[in-house]
Amino acid sequence: MKIVIFLISLFVSFHSLALGKGSATPETTVLNFYTEYLLENNEDIQAELKKNEKAMLMYVSPNLINELKKEYLNADYFVDAQSFCPDWISNIKVNNVKVNNKKATLRLELGALPNISRYSIELKYNNEKWKITSVKPDNNNSPYCNELRSIK
Repeated sequence: MKIVIFLISLFVSFHSLALGKGSATPETTVLNFYTEYLLENNEDIQAELKKNEKAMLMYVSPNLINELKKEYLNADYFVDAQSFCPDWISNIKVNNVKVNNKKATLRLELGALPNISRYSIELKYNNEKWKITSVKPDNNNSPYCNELRSIK
């Protein structure tokens, strides 16, 4: 499992370098962010925000980062859960991408059947980069993982 995670993080690193500092599309922004974010997790949500600051600065809008730092969170904002499912890191899918001027919306799916978690994500294009401005979970997301692993 560690080898798979290492290979995924190596791929993301090279993929990010190939794209340059800016994110070329809303899809790559979300895929890169969630890959990095799920690899770096922590049981303390506030510590998690601090630890993931590099990824967040690259892919998340400053307004959303400030909002998250101010609020007390009992669940992780980006996955709307208190635990990360182990199959999320290898099952990140983006679909239904809609771009209108400098704003985009898309659907994110984490996990595999039968317990896929789905999210609506909004992004804004600013300074030649796409940044995540909002993440909203679907109402019908399963509260279960295919195999549960607590945030560490």
